[in-house]
Amino acid sequence: MSEDSISISGNTPTSFTYLTRMGLFKHHKKNTTSKSIEHDPSGRFIPITQITDSESLDEFISQMVPLLHTSPDQARPIKYVISELIRNTLEHSRSSSGAFICAQYFKKANRISIGIADSGIGILKALSFCHRPKTHIDAIEMATEPGITGATSILGGNDTNGGAGLYFIKRIANATNNYFVIYSGTGLYKQLVDKSKNNSQLDMFQQSKPLKYKKTNHYPNWQGTITGFDFSLNRSDSFQSILNEIKKTFNLDMRQQKKEVYKRRARFI
Repeated sequence: MSEDSISISGNTPTSFTYLTRMGLFKHHKKNTTSKSIEHDPSGRFIPITQITDSESLDEFISQMVPLLHTSPDQARPIKYVISELIRNTLEHSRSSSGAFICAQYFKKANRISIGIADSGIGILKALSFCHRPKTHIDAIEMATEPGITGATSILGGNDTNGGAGLYFIKRIANATNNYFVIYSGTGLYKQLVDKSKNNSQLDMFQQSKPLKYKKTNHYPNWQGTITGFDFSLNRSDSFQSILNEIKKTFNLDMRQQKKEVYKRRARFI
């Protein structure tokens, strides 16, 4: 068999079929023997997609909207903070191949899972231009603080880079009792789920406290950065509070009002 082909003997594992459908092997230019029916992904998942510029980012965000299964008002801050996270990746990773991202919606749990990966310079080196983290895990923890990775030290930054993507993603995952993980260099930080409670059982005070986590600086070295996170779309006071904070931080309500005014303006040809 060709070196460009991958074959599985015996019964095909479910994970192999899943990775094939999500496009992992296609991006590695590998053919597989897996024969699966490719159902329409709309509203269910987005296969691995390469993001290299604002145009491909906008296209991904437009495909992500149906996965959110929520109102436009709730979707807007989620879309913005994920855009902010990807923009940061493109700017700071210095990867010639950009970023790779995929997403999936789980109907039963009303949860969305998103993964982003790049093969750039990694968080430690990226932050070392302006800060002094000593280890990969120091850099990872620093990157989740507001304003650290932005164009300015002010939370919200400017229109193109506010440095708050990871900060708000981590908070959303925490508020909805979900996983959040960052892996860069030899450092790994993973926020854990409290399996004894579901989102509806957590009150406002409990959701404001950090979940349990594990961290290490001794993982096999990854050239670049991987970020993965889940968050529940079930409405809760804590979740809505964070969405409101995102809108306030980035002046999203004002931007939306300006956009609507512009659309209503008379145009003469």
